[in-house]
Amino acid sequence: MLAKLRTPFTRTFTAERLYRAAVICGLAPAAIGLGVALAWTAFGWNWAPLDVLPILVIAGGIVSLVVGGLCLLAYADLAWETLPKLQIGKRAAIGSAALLASFPVSVVTAFLAPTELTVENAGPDIQALVVTGGGTRMDLGPIASGERRVGAFLVWHKDALKFHATRGGQEISGQLGGRVAPGEPSYPILVFDADGTWGSWQRDADDVGRF
Repeated sequence: MLAKLRTPFTRTFTAERLYRAAVICGLAPAAIGLGVALAWTAFGWNWAPLDVLPILVIAGGIVSLVVGGLCLLAYADLAWETLPKLQIGKRAAIGSAALLASFPVSVVTAFLAPTELTVENAGPDIQALVVTGGGTRMDLGPIASGERRVGAFLVWHKDALKFHATRGGQEISGQLGGRVAPGEPSYPILVFDADGTWGSWQRDADDVGRF
């Protein structure tokens, strides 16, 4: 038992410090992965240094999982003869849950990429506009004549985006050009013309912020 050896390790790293380190190792990957997703969104998903961060998040998550697991085992070993067994069991369960849940969350959040849909209405007022596809649904209406609307959402599987609009009492349905997929930023544009027609295309990531 580590508690009986009284090595420099046991004098430096108390059971309480080891438990805190295990919890931090469990929560850190998810927090960092969420930070990467927010940073990508803030920079328009077009900042080169962010391209490698998802891989670094996964690598760091693996290291945190291993280090956190070792800290949790060392905590249980050091605390076994000094703390109530029920308290050790509860803390071990909390630390294990944090370690096991955080890594998948970090992977998912690090690879999330939003689909940003731009809608321009040059014709009559749009009373309702619903976009579906990729396991998501977004309500963008109503949109007044001459108004430009931008909406961002996440997709959960590869799919084509479809829309259904009500404009001037007329029902309009169609499919946006291209397909969307998780982890792949997409910038579709949907334009309703004054003559009642509509069109759509994909905007390049390099054009984000200049449209």
